Amino acid sequence: MGFSVSATMAVFFAAFLLFFLMIYEAVDDSYQIISDDLDTKYNTVYENTQIDFELIEISFDKEADVLSIRVKNTGSISLDINETEILIGGTMISSDNVTARPIGSTSSKYWHPNVVVELNISSPNISYVSSIADRKAFDTDTNLDSPGNLSVSDQVFVIDGTAVDVFDLDCTYKRTISDSVNLISPSDIKAQGDYVYLLDQYSHIDRFSKSGTWVDRIVDDPTNLTNPRAFAVDSDYFYIVDNNDHIDRFSLAGAFVDVLIANGGELSAPQDIYVSDGIYIIDYSGGSYHIDRYDLDGTGGAQLIGSAQIANPRDISVSDTDLSVRHIYITNNTQEISVFDSHGDPVETIDTGLSASVRGVDVTGRIFVSDESNGLICEYLGMSVKLVLDRGYAIMVQL
Repeated sequence: MGFSVSATMAVFFAAFLLFFLMIYEAVDDSYQIISDDLDTKYNTVYENTQIDFELIEISFDKEADVLSIRVKNTGSISLDINETEILIGGTMISSDNVTARPIGSTSSKYWHPNVVVELNISSPNISYVSSIADRKAFDTDTNLDSPGNLSVSDQVFVIDGTAVDVFDLDCTYKRTISDSVNLISPSDIKAQGDYVYLLDQYSHIDRFSKSGTWVDRIVDDPTNLTNPRAFAVDSDYFYIVDNNDHIDRFSLAGAFVDVLIANGGELSAPQDIYVSDGIYIIDYSGGSYHIDRYDLDGTGGAQLIGSAQIANPRDISVSDTDLSVRHIYITNNTQEISVFDSHGDPVETIDTGLSASVRGVDVTGRIFVSDESNGLICEYLGMSVKLVLDRGYAIMVQL
């Protein structure tokens, strides 16, 4: 009997052990599955925090019927370009109508950090309408009293008398930068990187943070800079129109480098300057204006746009250097924006809704116009575009 009880207990213990092992294995498998799912979810959430983009430019070639969108991957992970979906006016665009090209990258599929992708959409079923109904203007009484030159980066900065008014890219007013000590009479402005640079009193350039704090007087050299009239800045230099006579170059630390383009030859009396893939100058000679282009080292000067196409231009802007197709935007005769391609051929004239006091133009994704009578005007094409990128990241754009 004792043996029978012992045997029964042994069988019971073995069965219990087997049952425990089965339960343990099931629980362990469930835990592992949950743990793996949590790891996957965590990695997905973490990677999504590393995704970010910057809209570089949108342009529409109405003759070729092609909409081009350039977006830069400003995040830290690579994405699959082929996962991009495009909706225009709420309608999904077929992949047969879309070509994607990474600019400056050997990869045709992966969208690496700091790479700009150009999306070209054929037959997008939109049309360019230069109409005040497709713009967003603001009352000069409440936001802009006397708008002058402007510059666009991640925000829009408009000289307004002795101050600078700041707007979001949708042209929503945000704040005013004023400084009665360091900002007396600004005449030209450029937003570059983390700073806003202002030509003040036709004598020096001051640097402000984008929040409006004065940083320093970055260019102040009465020996080499006698009468600055306009300027441009890129990642290497300041380019300054000095005395409507020549172009000086200064380092980003404010040190004089050289007279990059001297008076004579192609250059006569420069009025304004913009630096993109080259140096673009509004020049005046022989009683008329023309637009010249130089290489970044100051050589290769040649007339791009002649006097027959422009009258009394005051401000110039050029598409971003990341782009394969560039356009030139000029305030023409103070009452319109004339648009030319990179060869100097006319593309479009924007004049509807503009007054006879157009002061400045800048371009990033859309056209921004400083108009003394109408305030800040954003030129739209009148359509909405939604980009759904890899991992579901979405960008909404108003054309």
